[in-house]
Amino acid sequence: MRFAKKVDSNHAEIRQAFRALGYKVIDTSQQGFGAADLQVICGDRTYFVEVKSRYGKLNKRQSEFILHNENAVVVRDKDDVTLFRNNYEALRKKSVELAQLHQTKERRKK
Repeated sequence: MRFAKKVDSNHAEIRQAFRALGYKVIDTSQQGFGAADLQVICGDRTYFVEVKSRYGKLNKRQSEFILHNENAVVVRDKDDVTLFRNNYEALRKKSVELAQLHQTKERRKK
């Protein structure tokens, strides 16, 4: 199975917003196979950030990764980057809800 290795239109803006806040950012968007687009390093912790446009949807691998990794979130805009900094748990909850919604829709298709 092959996965597209394209980035969302807001990818560079999100990456730069993290860097502007002083985070070290590793762009992993070209890895494919459901890997997160960015690794954001904060102290001794690494967070996995899936960048999505405003209406972008998660694929199966992305939603599974988010559900099973407490350091994984979806970021859509600069407000989400600010939420990451100020209230990670709220962003995490929002990301989990998005991943669960994706899985529910997938189950209904079957």
